[in-house]
Amino acid sequence: MIRAYSPYEISFEDCEVPEENRLGGEGEGFKLAETWLVHARVPYAAAVLGIAEAALALAIDWAKQRHTFGAALADRQAIQWMVADSSVEIRAARLLVQQAAARADQGLDIKVDASVCKLYATEIAGKVVDRCIQIFGGLGIAKELPLERWYRELRIKRIGEGPSEVHRMVIARDLLGGQRTRAA
Repeated sequence: MIRAYSPYEISFEDCEVPEENRLGGEGEGFKLAETWLVHARVPYAAAVLGIAEAALALAIDWAKQRHTFGAALADRQAIQWMVADSSVEIRAARLLVQQAAARADQGLDIKVDASVCKLYATEIAGKVVDRCIQIFGGLGIAKELPLERWYRELRIKRIGEGPSEVHRMVIARDLLGGQRTRAA
């Protein structure tokens, strides 16, 4: 489900890295990795929007050509609303991605922006593809169409680069100020 990725585990025992080969300062490994992760979340969010847009284009084409009970699916209000909601959500997610990218280009701290756009884009892309499958009906989950594969792949996107729950914590901590713990 992660397609080209093949996760492996690597371990080092009694391995010494010369200081000149070290990335970052001593003890700053997590901080360096976190910076890379934060900046990777923006293109990650953009990529899932591409999938959502492609799915919506397929569903729109299908709704225009498919007729049931004497009318095109595109003429049915339920289909129109699914298409409209999907378009609005994709646009909103795209603006969040663009905002985070612009702030990154300005050299600003984008930790929260990256969490916002990653959280929203991955959640919305999954909803959009789910709606598109609904528009296609049973054909939507046929292997002849990419929708069922995209649906499976988008599920892992809500976990990769930090799960949605972690991003909600990042956003909440920023809004509430610092680490919050549950009252005893």
